[in-house]
Amino acid sequence: AMDPVEINNRKLTMTMEIAESLFDAGFYLQTAEKLKEVLAQKPGNAQVPYILSRLAQAYRRLGRVKDAEAEEEKAMVFDMLINDNK
Repeated sequence: AMDPVEINNRKLTMTMEIAESLFDAGFYLQTAEKLKEVLAQKPGNAQVPYILSRLAQAYRRLGRVKDAEAEEEKAMVFDMLINDNK
């Protein structure tokens, strides 16, 4: 049997790929929803800054500047946490 971590990683990767496809197609609201799903699946800390930055980009395309800035701030904090632990 596959271990739960492996199953979760595959699910995460698939959800992330869907999010990227939606972004490329210009479906930014749907992208944001998918990325929130990805974050809810508790990705590894190393992946979080990228996911949050992507979410910020989707919000910017939607003209939701305040939301975008909030996500960018979170991404920066996560980035600092990760680099402190190296």
